[in-house]
Amino acid sequence: MEQNNELPEVIDMDVFPDYSHVVDTLENTEQQEILDEQQAQEPAPEEKDTLNPEALESFLGIMFSMAEQATSAISGVDFAFDEKGKTDVIQNAVPVLNKHGGQLLGVFGSYVEEASLVIAVVVLVFSSKRHITELKIQKMEQEKRREEAEKARAQAA
Repeated sequence: MEQNNELPEVIDMDVFPDYSHVVDTLENTEQQEILDEQQAQEPAPEEKDTLNPEALESFLGIMFSMAEQATSAISGVDFAFDEKGKTDVIQNAVPVLNKHGGQLLGVFGSYVEEASLVIAVVVLVFSSKRHITELKIQKMEQEKRREEAEKARAQAA
């Protein structure tokens, strides 16, 4: 067995054509495909930032109810916003909230409807409690008037 100690001939690279532009094109194509896939997976800005208008209207309506109840409790008189004004504000607030990507409601994430329900129940409980207190006061006043009327009849007889 004879060993060949000769060094291989140096290959002349000038003989081969320049394929660097092909390699660059393939790399660019691959990078563009990766970017396209990433963009396809992300929802469009208007899709990911837009909230359900009905959910927003419901949420805002509940917020108005809560403000009415709080105002009534603080002032001691029944208070309600003008229905037309409240409706106008809600209708104009929905596009503004959507324009800002629901950032104001971002606290609730995709649970705006659930948050609206919870807040509505809380408002209803406090509203009912206040109404029961008013009914108790009315009942006590009626009993007081009835007792006074009975005393007046007893004294007249």
